[in-house]
Amino acid sequence: MFLIINSFIAVLPLFVYVLIIRKMSIIKTLGILYIGGNAFFLCMYTLYYVLVSATTLDPSNSLILISQRLSLKYIVVSCFLGICGILLYSILIHNNIISIKKRKCGSIYISFFCTLLIINLTLHYSSVFGINAIAALHFHIIQPINEINFVMVKQFVILPFISTVLMFVVFFILSSIRLNISFFMITISKSIKKICSITISIIMPIIALVFAAFQIGLPQYLRTLDLPPSSFYENNYIDPVNIKISFPEKKRNLIVIFVESLEIGFLPYELGGGFSENLVPEIKYLIENNISFSNSENFGGSNQVNGTGWTMAGILSQLNGVPIAPSFGGHSLGYYFADTFMPGAYGVGDILNSNGYKQYLICGADANFSDKDKYYLTHKDSIIYDYKYFQENKFISKFYKVWWGIEDRKLYSFAKELISKNIENDEPFFLTIETADTHPIDGYLDKNAERNYDSQFKNVLHDMSKQLNDFISWLKQQAFYKNTTIVVLGDHLYMDDTVFDTVPSERHPINIFINSLLDDTYSKNRQFTSFDIFPLVIGSIGGEYSEKGLGLGRSINTSERSLLEEFGDIQLLNNELSLKSILYNELVGIN
Repeated sequence: MFLIINSFIAVLPLFVYVLIIRKMSIIKTLGILYIGGNAFFLCMYTLYYVLVSATTLDPSNSLILISQRLSLKYIVVSCFLGICGILLYSILIHNNIISIKKRKCGSIYISFFCTLLIINLTLHYSSVFGINAIAALHFHIIQPINEINFVMVKQFVILPFISTVLMFVVFFILSSIRLNISFFMITISKSIKKICSITISIIMPIIALVFAAFQIGLPQYLRTLDLPPSSFYENNYIDPVNIKISFPEKKRNLIVIFVESLEIGFLPYELGGGFSENLVPEIKYLIENNISFSNSENFGGSNQVNGTGWTMAGILSQLNGVPIAPSFGGHSLGYYFADTFMPGAYGVGDILNSNGYKQYLICGADANFSDKDKYYLTHKDSIIYDYKYFQENKFISKFYKVWWGIEDRKLYSFAKELISKNIENDEPFFLTIETADTHPIDGYLDKNAERNYDSQFKNVLHDMSKQLNDFISWLKQQAFYKNTTIVVLGDHLYMDDTVFDTVPSERHPINIFINSLLDDTYSKNRQFTSFDIFPLVIGSIGGEYSEKGLGLGRSINTSERSLLEEFGDIQLLNNELSLKSILYNELVGIN
């Protein structure tokens, strides 16, 4: 009902214009301007409500989303859109370039729609995954479609598509009505008309495709196909399979909590973040009172490099020390048609499994999404508690679903229950927990969260910080905690920089090591990547080895230099990571 009311209000001026004020040219102009503005509003918040917020089943959450988008900046933008539309319409109609009475204009309309769609899809995708994100694009395209995957389809396909439709409808309305606005009239010669027609119908979609190709990094990827295989992995990858790793006689338990998109940008300005308020005081406290490796003297973290900028890539890079790169030479990634995920990339799970650890994964989404279940079973035989498990075992009702599955509040509650039931003090365990409330767009704010700020996402951050700290406090009260290391990691940077009050000049995923065996002597002013988290995690529970690191990671808790410090420039490292590699294909499982 709320959707119907908002949709009706948004298009009401169109009916008023058509039925009442068709012959009044000045009001007609204002009417079209208002139509353009309301179409823009419909795109910006009503569709957001349909495609994102409606899945939360939380009306108060939706009302917050609506109210925060009814702001002056959208009114200004919508008016600008209307003015541009009227100007474009006047020039095209006055010179007979387009007309709804001529069938030949159909090709122009189709071309214009395709151009808008390509640009919208490209800008939306690159705004989330960044420029040159062909690895992320390739990874998600080859994923099998399932229920959770449709969330991604809604965010990255349907939303840009419907936005394009609404923009096109505004253009179509403007181009279908003749206006007498003499100061907009520009006389154009026949040759220029022909050029304009060709440009609109042919050249514009081509330009849009070229723009999209460069935006996702396709030319750079194609250039790598003509280059000989790189020796980067042969020279820098340290295979843990070939290394003897020893642990204390009484093995320490390990709990790794991947907090969705946790980064230094969530902190206040004075700490290098992007917000005027301290929205995450508990996160700040955890960083200050535990070991956190930083790129600066104070608050900071790792540097995000190619192939590590989304959840599955962030997990793989930090637990196995390798990125997810696009396939080379026409091969699909080996895990797509296999039952395994990067079987050659030995990681934390493999190492701990061989040392007698029992392993668990607890996540609120379906572990089938992004082949997460394949990863945790490959590395190595984890017991998986995910959305489907919670459904099948009546933790939630059959039809319960919010956000990606269940909200973090329920996730932490179920995690406490599962830990109390399954953890035995005499058997070492490795537990991974993955949260989702801070996932873009704008995160999920459950009905029990405090609402102290005027922004949906600010409230989400504040609630995330409090829930995380409460869970860690609970862990500290358990009998096994004395012999347990807790590692809190951001899987990647947040994928929408519009949520910040001011976008930080530097953004870094956060790492926090609690009750660990690491030495913090070398923890500050380090230039490192998520690959370096891998050896740190092993070291945090007392793992010792003779090599300078594991995978592409280096033991930066010592004086050992990271690969980024060796290369001296992140772009040089990114270039190497983008090249094809025989050894990398072997890690993936490609012969």
